[in-house]
Amino acid sequence: MWDNRVPIGGLTLWAGREGIGKSTSAAWLAAQVTRGTLPGVHHGRPRSVFHAASEDSWERTVAPRLVATGADLERTFRVDVVEEERPGVAAPLTLPADTSTLGKAMLAHDVGLLVVDPLVSALNGSIDTHRDREVRSALEPLGQIADQAGAAVLGLVHFGKGNSTDPLSLILGSRAFSATARAVIAMARDPESADGAVILSQEKNNLGRLDLPSLTYVVRDTPIDTEDGRISVGCVEFTGESSQSVGDVLAEGTASAEDRQEREEAADWLRSHVMDNGGEVPSRELLKAGAQAGFKAHTLRRAQQKAGVKSQKPDFGGGWVWRLIA
Repeated sequence: MWDNRVPIGGLTLWAGREGIGKSTSAAWLAAQVTRGTLPGVHHGRPRSVFHAASEDSWERTVAPRLVATGADLERTFRVDVVEEERPGVAAPLTLPADTSTLGKAMLAHDVGLLVVDPLVSALNGSIDTHRDREVRSALEPLGQIADQAGAAVLGLVHFGKGNSTDPLSLILGSRAFSATARAVIAMARDPESADGAVILSQEKNNLGRLDLPSLTYVVRDTPIDTEDGRISVGCVEFTGESSQSVGDVLAEGTASAEDRQEREEAADWLRSHVMDNGGEVPSRELLKAGAQAGFKAHTLRRAQQKAGVKSQKPDFGGGWVWRLIA
Protein backbone atom coordinates (compact mmCIF):
# COMPACT_ATOMS: atom_id res chain seq x y z
CA MET A 1 0.00 0.00 0.00
CA TRP A 2 2.86 2.37 0.90
CA ASP A 3 5.66 1.54 -1.50
CA ASN A 4 8.06 -0.94 0.15
CA ARG A 5 6.83 -0.03 3.66
CA VAL A 6 3.22 -1.09 4.34
CA PRO A 7 2.07 -4.30 2.63
CA ILE A 8 -1.40 -5.15 1.40
CA GLY A 9 -2.99 -8.29 2.77
CA GLY A 10 -1.41 -8.21 6.20
CA LEU A 11 -0.92 -6.44 9.52
CA THR A 12 1.59 -3.62 9.97
CA LEU A 13 2.45 -2.47 13.48
CA TRP A 14 2.86 1.29 14.03
CA ALA A 15 4.98 1.33 17.19
CA GLY A 16 6.50 3.79 19.63
CA ARG A 17 6.23 5.45 22.99
CA GLU A 18 3.42 7.81 23.95
CA GLY A 19 3.52 11.44 22.90
CA ILE A 20 5.42 11.13 19.61
CA GLY A 21 2.49 11.43 17.21
CA LYS A 22 1.64 7.81 16.38
CA SER A 23 -2.06 8.56 15.94
CA THR A 24 -1.34 11.83 14.14
CA SER A 25 1.02 10.14 11.68
CA ALA A 26 -1.52 7.33 11.16
CA ALA A 27 -4.05 10.03 10.23
CA TRP A 28 -1.57 11.36 7.67
CA LEU A 29 -1.30 7.88 6.16
CA ALA A 30 -5.08 7.47 6.09
CA ALA A 31 -5.50 10.82 4.34
CA GLN A 32 -3.09 9.79 1.60
CA VAL A 33 -5.08 6.61 0.99
CA THR A 34 -8.38 8.49 0.70
CA ARG A 35 -6.85 10.83 -1.89
CA GLY A 36 -4.86 8.24 -3.82
CA THR A 37 -1.62 10.16 -3.28
CA LEU A 38 0.40 7.53 -1.40
CA PRO A 39 3.27 5.98 -3.41
CA GLY A 40 2.22 2.36 -3.94
CA VAL A 41 -0.21 0.20 -5.87
CA HIS A 42 -3.20 2.46 -5.15
CA HIS A 43 -1.49 5.65 -6.31
CA GLY A 44 -3.97 7.57 -8.42
CA ARG A 45 -6.90 5.51 -7.12
CA PRO A 46 -8.48 6.78 -3.88
CA ARG A 47 -9.62 4.06 -1.47
CA SER A 48 -11.76 4.22 1.64
CA VAL A 49 -10.40 3.98 5.19
CA PHE A 50 -11.96 2.33 8.23
CA HIS A 51 -10.85 3.86 11.53
CA ALA A 52 -11.42 2.02 14.82
CA ALA A 53 -10.29 4.29 17.66
CA SER A 54 -11.07 3.42 21.27
CA GLU A 55 -9.01 5.93 23.26
CA ASP A 56 -9.67 9.24 21.49
CA SER A 57 -12.97 11.05 20.99
CA TRP A 58 -14.09 10.89 17.37
CA GLU A 59 -15.71 14.34 17.42
CA ARG A 60 -13.03 16.19 19.38
CA THR A 61 -9.84 14.44 18.30
CA VAL A 62 -9.97 11.90 15.47
CA ALA A 63 -12.20 13.75 12.99
CA PRO A 64 -10.44 17.15 13.43
CA ARG A 65 -7.09 15.39 12.99
CA LEU A 66 -8.29 13.86 9.71
CA VAL A 67 -9.62 17.21 8.53
CA ALA A 68 -6.30 18.91 9.34
CA THR A 69 -4.34 16.38 7.32
CA GLY A 70 -6.63 16.71 4.31
CA ALA A 71 -8.47 13.39 4.34
CA ASP A 72 -11.46 12.90 2.05
CA LEU A 73 -14.17 12.50 4.68
CA GLU A 74 -16.52 10.90 2.15
CA ARG A 75 -14.10 7.97 2.13
CA THR A 76 -13.39 7.93 5.87
CA PHE A 77 -15.53 5.71 8.10
CA ARG A 78 -15.71 5.33 11.85
CA VAL A 79 -16.00 1.71 12.96
CA ASP A 80 -18.57 0.90 15.63
CA VAL A 81 -20.38 -2.33 16.37
CA VAL A 82 -24.15 -2.58 16.83
CA GLU A 83 -25.41 -5.81 18.35
CA GLU A 84 -28.66 -7.34 17.14
CA GLU A 85 -29.82 -7.63 20.74
CA ARG A 86 -29.34 -3.88 21.32
CA PRO A 87 -30.15 -2.02 18.11
CA GLY A 88 -28.94 1.55 18.06
CA VAL A 89 -26.39 1.03 20.84
CA ALA A 90 -22.83 1.27 19.54
CA ALA A 91 -19.97 -0.73 21.03
CA PRO A 92 -16.23 -0.87 20.30
CA LEU A 93 -14.78 -3.30 17.78
CA THR A 94 -13.87 -6.64 19.39
CA LEU A 95 -11.43 -9.08 17.80
CA PRO A 96 -11.74 -11.82 16.73
CA ALA A 97 -15.51 -11.87 17.32
CA ASP A 98 -16.22 -9.07 14.83
CA THR A 99 -13.57 -9.96 12.26
CA SER A 100 -15.84 -11.70 9.77
CA THR A 101 -18.45 -8.92 9.74
CA LEU A 102 -15.67 -6.35 9.52
CA GLY A 103 -14.24 -8.08 6.46
CA LYS A 104 -17.57 -8.01 4.65
CA ALA A 105 -17.95 -4.29 5.39
CA MET A 106 -14.44 -3.61 4.08
CA LEU A 107 -15.30 -5.27 0.78
CA ALA A 108 -18.61 -3.39 0.54
CA HIS A 109 -16.98 0.02 1.07
CA ASP A 110 -13.83 -0.42 -1.08
CA VAL A 111 -11.57 -0.13 1.98
CA GLY A 112 -7.84 0.11 1.33
CA LEU A 113 -6.77 0.66 4.94
CA LEU A 114 -8.07 -0.35 8.36
CA VAL A 115 -6.56 1.61 11.28
CA VAL A 116 -6.94 0.07 14.75
CA ASP A 117 -5.89 2.54 17.46
CA PRO A 118 -4.67 1.07 19.76
CA LEU A 119 -4.58 -2.53 18.57
CA VAL A 120 -4.53 -4.11 22.03
CA SER A 121 -7.80 -2.38 23.03
CA ALA A 122 -9.63 -4.10 20.19
CA LEU A 123 -8.73 -7.58 21.43
CA ASN A 124 -11.37 -9.47 23.37
CA GLY A 125 -11.00 -8.83 27.10
CA SER A 126 -10.61 -12.56 27.77
CA ILE A 127 -7.42 -12.73 25.68
CA ASP A 128 -4.17 -12.78 27.61
CA THR A 129 -1.99 -10.44 25.54
CA HIS A 130 1.14 -12.12 26.90
CA ARG A 131 0.21 -15.57 25.52
CA ASP A 132 1.36 -16.16 21.95
CA ARG A 133 -1.41 -18.54 20.94
CA GLU A 134 -4.21 -16.30 22.22
CA VAL A 135 -2.76 -13.23 20.50
CA ARG A 136 -2.35 -15.10 17.24
CA SER A 137 -5.97 -16.30 17.37
CA ALA A 138 -7.09 -12.66 17.32
CA LEU A 139 -4.57 -11.21 14.86
CA GLU A 140 -4.16 -13.86 12.18
CA PRO A 141 -7.78 -13.50 10.93
CA LEU A 142 -7.05 -9.79 10.34
CA GLY A 143 -4.54 -10.76 7.70
CA GLN A 144 -7.13 -12.96 6.00
CA ILE A 145 -9.75 -10.23 5.68
CA ALA A 146 -7.09 -7.75 4.58
CA ASP A 147 -6.03 -10.13 1.83
CA GLN A 148 -9.63 -10.62 0.68
CA ALA A 149 -10.25 -6.87 0.57
CA GLY A 150 -6.91 -5.97 -1.05
CA ALA A 151 -6.28 -3.76 1.96
CA ALA A 152 -3.70 -3.10 4.67
CA VAL A 153 -4.26 -3.21 8.42
CA LEU A 154 -2.41 -0.71 10.60
CA GLY A 155 -2.30 -1.56 14.29
CA LEU A 156 -0.98 1.07 16.70
CA VAL A 157 1.02 -0.38 19.60
CA HIS A 158 3.01 1.07 22.48
CA PHE A 159 6.59 0.54 23.61
CA GLY A 160 7.14 -0.55 27.18
CA LYS A 161 9.60 1.06 29.58
CA GLY A 162 12.35 -1.49 29.11
CA ASN A 163 15.95 -0.70 28.19
CA SER A 164 16.16 -2.93 25.12
CA THR A 165 17.70 -1.46 21.98
CA ASP A 166 15.54 -3.73 19.80
CA PRO A 167 12.26 -1.98 18.90
CA LEU A 168 10.46 -5.30 18.36
CA SER A 169 11.31 -6.42 21.89
CA LEU A 170 9.87 -3.21 23.37
CA ILE A 171 6.36 -3.74 21.98
CA LEU A 172 4.05 -4.37 24.92
CA GLY A 173 2.60 -7.86 25.21
CA SER A 174 3.45 -11.17 23.60
CA ARG A 175 6.14 -11.50 20.96
CA ALA A 176 3.29 -12.77 18.76
CA PHE A 177 2.32 -9.14 18.02
CA SER A 178 5.50 -8.53 16.04
CA ALA A 179 5.72 -12.13 14.81
CA THR A 180 2.22 -12.00 13.28
CA ALA A 181 2.77 -8.62 11.64
CA ARG A 182 4.19 -8.59 8.12
CA ALA A 183 5.85 -5.23 8.79
CA VAL A 184 6.76 -3.12 11.80
CA ILE A 185 7.38 0.62 11.56
CA ALA A 186 8.79 2.22 14.70
CA MET A 187 9.02 5.83 15.85
CA ALA A 188 11.27 7.59 18.35
CA ARG A 189 12.15 11.18 19.18
CA ASP A 190 15.45 12.32 17.72
CA PRO A 191 17.38 13.46 20.83
CA GLU A 192 19.62 15.75 18.78
CA SER A 193 16.88 17.48 16.79
CA ALA A 194 16.32 21.16 17.52
CA ASP A 195 12.70 21.05 16.34
CA GLY A 196 11.58 17.92 18.20
CA ALA A 197 11.61 15.75 15.08
CA VAL A 198 10.60 12.10 15.24
CA ILE A 199 12.48 9.36 13.37
CA LEU A 200 10.34 6.74 11.59
CA SER A 201 12.16 3.58 10.52
CA GLN A 202 11.35 0.17 9.06
CA GLU A 203 12.17 -2.44 11.71
CA LYS A 204 10.53 -5.46 10.07
CA ASN A 205 9.51 -6.06 6.48
CA ASN A 206 8.69 -9.64 5.53
CA LEU A 207 7.31 -8.60 2.13
CA GLY A 208 9.65 -5.76 1.23
CA ARG A 209 13.02 -4.13 1.75
CA LEU A 210 14.68 -3.44 5.08
CA ASP A 211 17.30 -1.04 3.70
CA LEU A 212 14.82 1.81 3.39
CA PRO A 213 15.92 5.25 4.56
CA SER A 214 14.49 6.41 7.87
CA LEU A 215 12.13 9.37 7.58
CA THR A 216 11.71 12.33 9.91
CA TYR A 217 8.59 14.26 10.78
CA VAL A 218 7.42 17.02 13.09
CA VAL A 219 3.92 17.68 14.42
CA ARG A 220 2.80 21.23 13.68
CA ASP A 221 -0.30 23.05 14.88
CA THR A 222 -2.79 23.47 12.03
CA PRO A 223 -5.88 25.69 12.33
CA ILE A 224 -9.22 24.29 11.15
CA ASP A 225 -12.73 25.74 11.26
CA THR A 226 -15.49 23.95 13.17
CA GLU A 227 -19.07 24.73 14.14
CA ASP A 228 -17.71 26.03 17.46
CA GLY A 229 -15.08 28.24 15.82
CA ARG A 230 -11.46 27.87 14.81
CA ILE A 231 -9.32 25.32 16.68
CA SER A 232 -5.71 24.18 16.41
CA VAL A 233 -4.96 20.54 15.61
CA GLY A 234 -1.67 18.68 15.38
CA CYS A 235 -0.71 17.66 11.85
CA VAL A 236 2.30 15.66 10.66
CA GLU A 237 4.79 17.22 8.29
CA PHE A 238 7.53 14.98 6.90
CA THR A 239 10.82 16.86 6.82
CA GLY A 240 13.28 14.50 5.16
CA GLU A 241 15.44 11.46 5.84
CA SER A 242 17.69 10.44 8.70
CA SER A 243 20.85 8.36 8.80
CA GLN A 244 19.65 6.91 12.11
CA SER A 245 17.08 4.21 12.78
CA VAL A 246 14.91 3.91 15.87
CA GLY A 247 17.25 1.14 17.00
CA ASP A 248 20.13 3.62 16.80
CA VAL A 249 18.21 6.11 18.97
CA LEU A 250 17.49 3.42 21.56
CA ALA A 251 21.12 2.33 21.55
CA GLU A 252 22.22 5.92 22.08
CA GLY A 253 20.04 6.12 25.17
CA THR A 254 21.86 3.18 26.73
CA ALA A 255 25.33 4.07 25.44
CA SER A 256 28.18 4.25 27.90
CA ALA A 257 30.34 7.32 28.37
CA GLU A 258 33.03 5.52 26.35
CA ASP A 259 30.60 4.94 23.45
CA ARG A 260 29.54 8.57 23.45
CA GLN A 261 33.15 9.71 23.44
CA GLU A 262 33.84 7.44 20.47
CA ARG A 263 30.87 8.98 18.66
CA GLU A 264 32.16 12.50 19.32
CA GLU A 265 35.60 11.59 17.97
CA ALA A 266 34.05 9.93 14.90
CA ALA A 267 31.91 13.01 14.21
CA ASP A 268 34.94 15.31 14.45
CA TRP A 269 36.96 13.11 12.09
CA LEU A 270 34.03 12.69 9.68
CA ARG A 271 33.34 16.39 9.32
CA SER A 272 37.03 17.22 8.84
CA HIS A 273 37.52 14.44 6.29
CA VAL A 274 34.54 15.48 4.16
CA MET A 275 35.52 19.16 4.33
CA ASP A 276 39.11 18.36 3.35
CA ASN A 277 37.80 16.50 0.27
CA GLY A 278 35.64 19.27 -1.13
CA GLY A 279 32.46 18.58 0.85
CA GLU A 280 31.63 15.25 -0.78
CA VAL A 281 33.22 11.78 -0.62
CA PRO A 282 32.08 8.50 -2.25
CA SER A 283 30.73 6.17 0.42
CA ARG A 284 33.14 3.31 -0.23
CA GLU A 285 36.17 5.60 -0.09
CA LEU A 286 34.97 7.29 3.09
CA LEU A 287 34.32 4.05 4.96
CA LYS A 288 37.74 2.75 3.89
CA ALA A 289 39.43 5.91 5.15
CA GLY A 290 37.40 5.71 8.36
CA ALA A 291 38.53 2.13 8.97
CA GLN A 292 42.15 3.20 8.51
CA ALA A 293 41.53 5.94 11.09
CA GLY A 294 40.14 3.36 13.52
CA PHE A 295 36.38 3.98 13.14
CA LYS A 296 33.85 1.23 12.41
CA ALA A 297 31.27 1.79 9.66
CA HIS A 298 28.28 1.73 12.03
CA THR A 299 29.96 4.28 14.32
CA LEU A 300 30.47 6.65 11.39
CA ARG A 301 26.87 6.23 10.24
CA ARG A 302 25.58 7.07 13.71
CA ALA A 303 27.89 10.10 13.86
CA GLN A 304 26.54 11.62 10.63
CA GLN A 305 23.98 13.94 12.15
CA LYS A 306 26.37 15.31 14.78
CA ALA A 307 28.95 15.87 12.05
CA GLY A 308 26.51 17.64 9.75
CA VAL A 309 27.03 15.01 7.06
CA LYS A 310 24.43 13.04 5.11
CA SER A 311 24.71 9.98 2.85
CA GLN A 312 22.90 10.55 -0.43
CA LYS A 313 22.53 9.05 -3.89
CA PRO A 314 22.70 12.02 -6.31
CA ASP A 315 21.25 10.16 -9.30
CA PHE A 316 19.72 6.81 -10.16
CA GLY A 317 22.78 5.41 -11.89
CA GLY A 318 25.38 6.79 -9.50
CA GLY A 319 26.74 5.54 -6.23
CA TRP A 320 26.25 6.76 -2.67
CA VAL A 321 28.20 9.76 -1.42
CA TRP A 322 28.66 11.37 1.99
CA ARG A 323 28.01 15.10 1.67
CA LEU A 324 28.43 18.05 4.03
CA ILE A 325 25.01 19.57 4.74
CA ALA A 326 25.76 22.02 7.57
